[in-house]
This record gives sequence, structure tokens and C-alpha cells, in this order.
Amino acid sequence: MDYVAKAVREAELLMQPHLLAIYSDDAAVSNGGQPVQIGTGFLVSSTKLPVLITAEHTLYGHDGTQDPTKKLIFANNNLSRFDTLQVQFKRTGSFDVVAIHGLNLPGKPLLPPTAWRPGGSTPRVLTVIGYLARDFHRSAAGGMLRPQPFAFTNRSTGLRNGRLAMEYPHHRVVGTFSGRKVQAPIPQGLSGGPILDTLGLLQRRLILLGIFTEQPEFTGMAYGEPASKIVDLL
Repeated sequence: MDYVAKAVREAELLMQPHLLAIYSDDAAVSNGGQPVQIGTGFLVSSTKLPVLITAEHTLYGHDGTQDPTKKLIFANNNLSRFDTLQVQFKRTGSFDVVAIHGLNLPGKPLLPPTAWRPGGSTPRVLTVIGYLARDFHRSAAGGMLRPQPFAFTNRSTGLRNGRLAMEYPHHRVVGTFSGRKVQAPIPQGLSGGPILDTLGLLQRRLILLGIFTEQPEFTGMAYGEPASKIVDLL
């Protein structure tokens, strides 16, 4: 197994237990009445309380006009709206991150504060993991969602305008399972997924460098908010 395939495998093993998919009812009518997966989040510990981290636009929309309390996650074995979970949202409005606090968040393992790397030089190779909206399938019995994580690894280009930047050319991205270069999908639903240090994954360590936020079409690049902004928010 080459290093890329190994890094992807470790990302799935180490990070998936902390991941959550985020849904919206806005497009349910055109999806057979079913909620649509729109983003990814993950659970961290902040002063020993659970906090869900995701991209701000997954909850508020790109124009900031959507109601975040109407978005949904799986909690207590049910697809539940945030307004029924009695959570609080914390954001700055100046960067694409939101922190969601609440004791009723899902009882998943919490990443410790020591997982963040809020400073220093950007590693040469980054790995992002999360859920793609198109990869959600429902089981024949019961209609429960069965998400499959998607991960990709590629070279970093450092910080650009205060954001993490990495190469994401559609025609030269490494496949999640094969380790071979394939045509990469448009990462709809991946927003809010963690950006990880690939070298750390090869050493079976989770080092959080930030969150994925944007992959502009045809640019061959992807961007994310760095850990320093998230740690400051927390």
C-alpha cells in the first residue's frame, strides 16, 4: 500500500467516529420528501463539553439568510432539527466556521483540544475527509441513511489570503480506496470536514489543521479555514 492509500485508510479509521452529516429539508420536495445532505461536521471537546464544528455556510447558506435551527443531524437514533436539540451557535461572521454547543449533541467520541495545530508552517501534503451528498444511500429495510466517507489527499500550497490552500484538480486526484489517480467529484456535502496532516495520519495520529470550506469550479484548488481561527472561536 502506498502512502496515499495508507493515509486515506487511516483518516477513515481515526476520523470517521467523530464525523456527522448535516442535512436540510429545503430540497426535500425534489428528493422524494427526504432531507438532503448538505455538509459535514465533527465533534470536539471544549472545556469538556461537546461542540460540533462545521462550515458556517452549511447552516446559514452562502448568502447568510438561512435558518440554522432548521438544519438536521442524527441524534438519539433520530434525524433531529437543531431547534429540538436546544443548541447554541457561535460564529464571527468574518470567516466560514461555526461552533455548535449543546448537551443534546450525539454521544460520539470527542476529539481532544490537543488534536488542533493552530500555528506553524503548513505541511506539504493534506488530507480532507467528510461526506459527499451523492454517496448517501438508503437501506431497503427502514430507509435508514448509510453514509460512506470520502477522503482525498494532495499537495498543499500554504496559506492564501488567510486560508489553507491545496491542489484539487478534477482529473488528477487520488481515489479514496484504490490510491490511484482518478477524476475527482465536485465535493458537494464535504464542507465542514476536517483538514488533516497527512504525515500525522501515516503515524496514526490525528492532527487537525482546519476545515474544508470551498472548491471553486475549474480552479484546480480547494480551500479551508485554518485551525487558528477555529481555536480562537472556541
